[in-house]
Amino acid sequence: MVVRYMERSTVRRLQDDTVADAGIPEAGGSVRAAAGLGSTHERCPAGMSRVASFPPIAGRHPRILILGSMPGIRSLELAQYYAHERNAFWPIMGALYGADPAIPYAERVKILMASGVAVWDVLAHCRRRGSLDTSIDLATAKPNNLHVFLKNRRSIRHVFFNGAKAADLYRRLVLPSVQTAAPYLSYERLPSTSPALAAMGLAEKLRRWSVIRNEHRPELRSIAG
Repeated sequence: MVVRYMERSTVRRLQDDTVADAGIPEAGGSVRAAAGLGSTHERCPAGMSRVASFPPIAGRHPRILILGSMPGIRSLELAQYYAHERNAFWPIMGALYGADPAIPYAERVKILMASGVAVWDVLAHCRRRGSLDTSIDLATAKPNNLHVFLKNRRSIRHVFFNGAKAADLYRRLVLPSVQTAAPYLSYERLPSTSPALAAMGLAEKLRRWSVIRNEHRPELRSIAG
């Protein structure tokens, strides 16, 4: 049973030009491509920067997809997902899959791909001040081509959101194009691994994130609450 988090009547249809083609690599593509070496971080007026996300990390038959909102400044500088040293993502992936932050990044990517874990961001590009999700200019936010990505990877059955902003952006910008093509998907919002969520420690974040190891459960919670 798939738990819906929006009524169909409330979903607004998006115009075709709101979905950006992010250049999705073929399944099983190179680790170099998955590292996002083509990302951009350009200065814009009024203290805003135009930022662009990386290609996804995805093997041939991923089972789950973890979605963030947009890479932070440190990630853009290093062309690596979740590169900030205080971000809990890689410590959690280390505890769950062995992709420990002490391991070279390319090896961590390989471990996730071999474990059936795909990683991407909801947005292809946007304007933003700094790294905080709250600073994203929604008027400039363009989503990645997730409906094509998911259509081509039907092995994915569960989508997990890294924080509330990723879930909200997906609901606003992606769900209308995905719900018909992939009605079997279930969703769950997890606490952000960002150091900005300082009120929740690593132990509690790990406990909450451990649910991704149970991706074969028949039901997952809605991300509405």
